[in-house]
Amino acid sequence: MKRWLWFVLAILLSTGTYFTIRYGLRPKPIPVMNATSFDNLQEIGAVTYRRLRQDIHSERLVVLGSSPEISHYFEVWTGLVKTAVADKLNIDVIFQSEEIVAPITADGMKVVPFNAATIASGELIAQVKAELQQGHFVLIHAPSEIVSHLGKNSLSAQLEVVAQHPVLALSTFALSYYEADREIIRQRCENAAPEDEFSKHVSCGQVRLVKLLKKKQKNPASRIWSIIERHGLKEYLVFIHDR
Repeated sequence: MKRWLWFVLAILLSTGTYFTIRYGLRPKPIPVMNATSFDNLQEIGAVTYRRLRQDIHSERLVVLGSSPEISHYFEVWTGLVKTAVADKLNIDVIFQSEEIVAPITADGMKVVPFNAATIASGELIAQVKAELQQGHFVLIHAPSEIVSHLGKNSLSAQLEVVAQHPVLALSTFALSYYEADREIIRQRCENAAPEDEFSKHVSCGQVRLVKLLKKKQKNPASRIWSIIERHGLKEYLVFIHDR
């Protein structure tokens, strides 16, 4: 009898943990890369790929989010794509949002543009499904606020219907060491509406990480700094301070 009780308890705990991470309250962020300085943004993308190589290679669909608040944000994912291609990962197609600049891709890589209309109509989902059915490796690049699992009704959530499992999402967000920017972000963190989980989660994370940089006496003003954290089941946030 006791064995059955332990078995049932284990199932309940594992199921509860999954749905808490996936759909409910989010766990404490898990550090993937502590504050690290870089010479350029492409290096951040390269290191992100190496840190998450096993996760990326186990997928056929990976979603990349970019924040226009970061100057030359597209360079981050250019670094990831270059490193992945050099590592013999065959990326067949990139679905590229028309709202942001595309990363530089390798020769022969198909790039398919999309916009809000093709998302709303279901055309993008159908195109992605067709590529996956052919066994292709698919990247999707769009603004972080659209693709992040942190947002309600995100593109990643829609894509899960096609992938039939949680989608791996990597999103960049800006960090600022400057007082004026920090005050704006702090206000955003404190005043975000309860239903706006995305803004609150990201802005409060930005406030927390800048405090961490100051505590560790880092000097982001003279360098490019990045921190990577895991937030939830398949959500990785890449925070970047670009001088």
